[in-house]
Amino acid sequence: MEVDPAPAFKERFPDARAYRIREVQIIVEPEGESWHVSVSHPERFPTWEELRTAAGLATGTDAMWVYMPLSGGASPVESNVVHLYEVPPVAS
Repeated sequence: MEVDPAPAFKERFPDARAYRIREVQIIVEPEGESWHVSVSHPERFPTWEELRTAAGLATGTDAMWVYMPLSGGASPVESNVVHLYEVPPVAS
C-alpha cells in the first residue's frame, strides 16, 4: 500500500514513493536513469520475497543489485535495511 513519506523526506526526494506492506517499509526513488529501492523491517532483515515485491515497485527494470550493510547503523531500521539498485544496461 502506498503511503505518504515524511514531509522532510519528500522535500529532499520529490520523486520518491513510499510503501508499507505489514511491517516492511519500502522507498522507491529514481536516480538519474535508474532506480534505488530501500527495504527495511524494524526487527529483522527483509525476506527474499519481500525484496522481490519491493523490486517490482520499480517499474521497467529487469534486474537489480542487492546491497546489504554488514555493520548496524544508529537505529534498528538502519541496521535492517537492504538497498536494491537497478543494474545498468550492459553495452554489447
